[in-house]
Amino acid sequence: MQTKSQCQRHHLNEFFAPLMQSPEFFYVKDTEINTYPDLNIFFEALKAWHQLPPNYFFISNGADGCLDTIFRFIKQNNFHLWLPNPSYDGFETLAKNQLINYSTFQGYCPKPKKKYKNAIVFCNPANPTGELVNFDIDQLTRTFDLVVIDEAYIEYSLSHSRLTDVKNKYDNLLIVRTLSKAFGAAKLRVGYCAGTPKLISQISKLGLKYPVAGPSLKIASQLIFKREVIFEKIKNIIIERQRLTSKMIESGFKVSQSVTNFFSIESLSPDIKSSLHSYLFNQLIFTHWNPRHNILRISTGLPAENEKLLFEVTSFLKQKNLSISKETSSIGETVL
Repeated sequence: MQTKSQCQRHHLNEFFAPLMQSPEFFYVKDTEINTYPDLNIFFEALKAWHQLPPNYFFISNGADGCLDTIFRFIKQNNFHLWLPNPSYDGFETLAKNQLINYSTFQGYCPKPKKKYKNAIVFCNPANPTGELVNFDIDQLTRTFDLVVIDEAYIEYSLSHSRLTDVKNKYDNLLIVRTLSKAFGAAKLRVGYCAGTPKLISQISKLGLKYPVAGPSLKIASQLIFKREVIFEKIKNIIIERQRLTSKMIESGFKVSQSVTNFFSIESLSPDIKSSLHSYLFNQLIFTHWNPRHNILRISTGLPAENEKLLFEVTSFLKQKNLSISKETSSIGETVL
């Protein structure tokens, strides 16, 4: 009889893309460990993809590394920071660590007072709902002195990216990207941000000289050059997410209108969501429960994992004798 530690775990609390599992997908031979990493390898890959020169990019150890440097820039320039609520928890953590004055808002973003320099940081697609954020980039860049858009999941909806807007259009816009999500390469710890050369130069002065290891840069570059293969796999993930959310809706749940590989359950009381999270955990199905915002977030897994999830959710409802068809949403749309 298998113990729980021997049974298969279903990590539906993570954001990996179930694609590059074969070692032949990329190959790195790097025995020169006595030399420092060559960032130009990754700069060239970014140039080929985004059609922008290297001086439009800043590279760091994951999107969090980029955000940490950007938040230090915000502190250094005495910006008042605006953050949507709910959003990525890391934003508030960074703001508190840097002793940045910040405000949170729900729904529509309030117009900031002009007596301060103001910055706004938000995710698009939104985290933790996976929904696209409704915003006017022209208005945002006029209203705020600095606009930072975390596009960690934008590869699931590339047509909505604003990265190309940094060229000859907005000199106060920064776009943050990562290879940890859709590219499925979280262990590499590679992220980057894009902006005008002047803004990137200011950000770079606060960053490390060699922020990413050489092998990570080489693998990340190969992934970008093979991005079309990955984008084809992403299409399959989206189809599976749509199938999964449709099944959840048929069961009576209200779920977020996600465009990413995850979604959030927007119905159920906090107590029931917490109980469901614990029940699934005991079935070795790991989800992400945020009691602060009453959000239960689930990532799309492989088809068999998703079927296991649906079966266990149905079992939970039967055990609790719950009817959820009349539950209402607990999360509002973010409009900037």
